[in-house]
Amino acid sequence: MIAAIFNAPHKISVEEYSLRSLTEGELLIRVNACGVCGTDHHINNGEAQSSTPVILGHEYAGTIIDCKGNIGGLIMGDKVAVDPNINCGYCSYCREGKINFCENLTALGVDINGGFAQFSIIPFKQAYKLNDNIPLNIAAYAEPLSCCLHGIEQAEIKINDTVVIVGAGSIGLLMVQLAKLSQASKIIVIEPEKFKRELAIISGADLIYDSTDKDLIQKIMEETNGGADIIIECAGTETAVNSTILFARKGATIILFGLSGKKTKMNFNLQDYFKKELIVKGSLLNPFTFSKSLNLLSSGHIDPEKFTTNQIDINEIHSVFSINENSRFVKYQIIS
Repeated sequence: MIAAIFNAPHKISVEEYSLRSLTEGELLIRVNACGVCGTDHHINNGEAQSSTPVILGHEYAGTIIDCKGNIGGLIMGDKVAVDPNINCGYCSYCREGKINFCENLTALGVDINGGFAQFSIIPFKQAYKLNDNIPLNIAAYAEPLSCCLHGIEQAEIKINDTVVIVGAGSIGLLMVQLAKLSQASKIIVIEPEKFKRELAIISGADLIYDSTDKDLIQKIMEETNGGADIIIECAGTETAVNSTILFARKGATIILFGLSGKKTKMNFNLQDYFKKELIVKGSLLNPFTFSKSLNLLSSGHIDPEKFTTNQIDINEIHSVFSINENSRFVKYQIIS
């Protein structure tokens, strides 16, 4: 098969790759769609760890074409979405239900071979059968959406809360739709690129602001009557992370969701957080949210087609990792 193999930072090779034999409880799926995530970029840039060599890609969906042993009621030809995060089930965190903190966590497309390939071998427990009404390219959004759902759970949005979302890439735009479903009274998106601000409105944002606006803080404070209840950071840059407190009202909750490079730092005065009694939370992976993610996609309550996705062949994957800042797409998918 053809696969895109990560060998070292900035060294991804597209080549023929021989699949190993299946073991008990494994599926062989034809990968129909695999999204390119910020994590893939961080790994390629040497800012995040992975195995080497490894086939990257952890946002994918496909069709079962082979199996071995018990596969939990799945059958040949089933279309499935893949949850890449494999927890051990026996460490202290898993026993407490905190599977995203698993001490032995492995991830398809990071630690073991993933979806940037024509075929992928996965444990059957990581496969979620799709309803007939979900196209495979939409099902490939299940993983990032499930992570966003955990972030929304962490935020604990209440009816009539004002929400500020910093960054309008694919994650920020999914967060807009989820905040809308959570009945936030006002959703404000801050984003430097005009076309992404326009997509934020299409996705359900009430107000959009250019992050380079010199009067941004004043405008946000006026529009929110002194600050937002919830701030969700989805850009992962130092500037974005450090801006969150500037938009927060007293007692606000800040969610740090954007996957930052390992050198990203928060620069803040603890007194500011102390005096405002701010709650700052991270959001890691997708504990117990994958099924809900698929339900939202199946029902149409979340619609990734509201923003622009560019679908490319695996042989074009190098172009994705050299995209310039003028790209008109917020998401790239490898389609096979």
